[in-house]
Amino acid sequence: MQSVGVIGGLRACSRALLGRFSSTACQNVSMKERMRKFILENPHLAPSSQTSLNLPVVKGVTKMQQELLDQIEVIDLDFKPSKIRHIRPNSKENPLLVGSNLERKVETCLCYPDVHYVRSIVLYRDLPMRCQCGHWFKLIDMERFEQEREKRWAQIKDEPENAKLLQDLTDSENELNRLMDQGKNLTKWSPGVTQLLEKMAAQWEKYKDSYAKIRRQMDLP
Repeated sequence: MQSVGVIGGLRACSRALLGRFSSTACQNVSMKERMRKFILENPHLAPSSQTSLNLPVVKGVTKMQQELLDQIEVIDLDFKPSKIRHIRPNSKENPLLVGSNLERKVETCLCYPDVHYVRSIVLYRDLPMRCQCGHWFKLIDMERFEQEREKRWAQIKDEPENAKLLQDLTDSENELNRLMDQGKNLTKWSPGVTQLLEKMAAQWEKYKDSYAKIRRQMDLP
């Protein structure tokens, strides 16, 4: 008999299928890594959970794990910072940071917000560049950019709005764990399995929504 964790891939809503994974284990990792750990270290999504004693353990990433990882990645790809970016005080020694895997990138500078004037400036990796209006920018690789975003989050995560977002993320994570516990012995023929999968799908969407909002708060000024 196949478990819910195995037959989940047969239904679109089953992409929400997440296993038991303690949220407390994620407290000391980055937000992005927390999401990846939740998916990749989930025993119910791991390849070995789909084998029997008579079959060898398969290593790697399952199709469902990859689908979930892709959904998380799209959150960052879809997020485009507002054109009216808050420009903090900056200088050559403390420039506005721009993240990219490219060695060269064109960035827009909102030179004069009151008149909505935008100028394009070409940035080169690790080289501070000054716009004609006086603002300084610096292009850095994505690993460093992510580290800077985590530093910002560490500074603001205890603010009421952000603390609520973090709590919402944890609540959705815990509810996904609870639903998986509830359905761990079910099969696709079990009464109520469709409704359970739909609940899991809804919780996964809430989980992603909380994560997306946190990522927006982490964006650098």
